[in-house]
This record gives sequence, C-alpha cells and structure tokens, in this order.
Amino acid sequence: MRRVAAFFFLLTILAIRAATQEVGTLTAMEGGLRLIRGVMVMEAVEGMRLRQGDILESSDQGFDQLEFTDGTVVALGPSSRVFLLRCAPGRASSADTPTAEILLLNGWLKGETKAGAFRYSSPLVGAATLGSTINLHSEQDVASVFVESGSVLIGEVNLETNWKKVDTGKAGQFFSRTAGGAISTSSKPTSTFVSSMPQAFRDTLPSRVSRFSGKSVQPVRQREATFSDLLPWFSIGRPWRMSLVHRFGSLSGNPAFRAAMEGHLKEFPEWDPVLHPRKNPETSATLNSKSGSDNK
Repeated sequence: MRRVAAFFFLLTILAIRAATQEVGTLTAMEGGLRLIRGVMVMEAVEGMRLRQGDILESSDQGFDQLEFTDGTVVALGPSSRVFLLRCAPGRASSADTPTAEILLLNGWLKGETKAGAFRYSSPLVGAATLGSTINLHSEQDVASVFVESGSVLIGEVNLETNWKKVDTGKAGQFFSRTAGGAISTSSKPTSTFVSSMPQAFRDTLPSRVSRFSGKSVQPVRQREATFSDLLPWFSIGRPWRMSLVHRFGSLSGNPAFRAAMEGHLKEFPEWDPVLHPRKNPETSATLNSKSGSDNK
C-alpha cells in the first residue's frame, strides 16, 4: 500500500511540475500586458517566465515579444489576445508534427520558428511552421496569414478545432478566410493587410532573451478572474473551450461569476454540469477534479 501511495504521490508531483513548467520568457513589452494565469489576473512584467496555459492580452498601443526555449520568437501587436495552448518547445522533423500551439483569438501575431515546429491557430485559419516566418491577423469574421519566409502548412480551422483543406504556403503568399467561406490564396498580401500590420513586424525580431538570463522576475498578482475577463474566450472551438471549463470551474463558487454564467448557459452549455452537478454527477465529478489544476 505504501508503494502504491508513493506512486500516486509521484504522479501528482509530476503533474504539478508539468503545469508550472517554464516554456519561455517575455523579453519585450511596450504598453500594458495582462496575464491570466490559473484563475488569477496579473500584470505581466518584462523578463517574466512564460508557462503553458498563459493567456496574454496586449494593450491598445502594445507590442510584446515572447521567446521560447527552442529559439522561436513570437511578437504580439496592439489589442491582441493569445492563449499558450500547448508548449513543449523542442526540435521537430517537420511542420506537421508541432510541439507547441498558440491560439490567436484576435489581433496580430508574428512568429519566427527555428528548430521547433509551432502551430499558430485562430478560430478560422491556422499555420504550422518549421524554420519559417508568418504574420497572422485575426478578427471576429476574418483571418489572414502572410508567409514571410520558408514553407508553411495552412489549413481551415473548424468549430471542433480540426484542420481541413490543408495546403502548403510559400514565401510571399497570402491566405485569407472569412467566416463560413473557404481560404483564398494570392501571390501577395492585400494593401489593407500591409498598411494595418504593426510597424515592428516589418523587420526581423532580434533576440533579447540573454538580458534576462539568471534573473527571477515575477508577474504582479491583481485579482481573481471575472466572467467579463473570460467571456471573449468562452466562444472558441469546443475542445479549447472544454479546457477552460476544467480550468475555471472553481470560479462557479463565486456568486457574481455564477450568476453571469447562469445567464449564458444557452451559449455555453458545457458549463451546466459545473453549475448543476446533480443533473449529471459523473460529469460534474470529472470536471471538478480537474478544475483549477491547469496553469497554477
């Protein structure tokens, strides 16, 4: 029995370590940058370490640079929201075997990958890269990708977050998709895309990570996340959305959060087992056991 108990204790420790593993560093920050880590809203600080599960939201005039442990550099433009869905940066043999995935809900993202294979997703379009550079722009009803260099896999993203009609994009090509439509391809980006693209995205992103080597920089904890903080994320693809139910389920104990979610259950039915556990005790037990365990 002692061996069994020790075994499960070890599994628990490994799970906690995986949830808090550092995957990169915030190496540049202009304007405020909000961080949602675990169930807490925090103020990001230049030089802080990034973790899988971090949600980052830049300011209206913001520019932020993330550098991952495999050398990948990602820049965020103004008013951009990203979710570090899966981050195990490391060497990969091809772009179709990504070791990391970042979701851009809205705004601008530039990704320069080197040794690792990154998947950059939006609710409509995704790009998988290895040794290549892309610029991704996402709005509510349209998303676009410009392949700046290298070869990139481009696909349509559906409501189940699956990729469809995957194609290969080459340097200089431009891909765009509106909600309900198919991806269109052209040999160059539109003038609107170019004129709207953040100025800093026009140049190679210089690495700054060495400036923070050996330094311990922590974000500033502010408060527990509210329903309005998380509302923009509750409408993402179902598998992504379910991870939020697991993560933020503990907030259902907050009267204000609970009341707000009760008013939106038709939109977000996956929250019903959390709010009304007697309806489906097995589902509720599973959700509650995982709730709040991610990205502590």
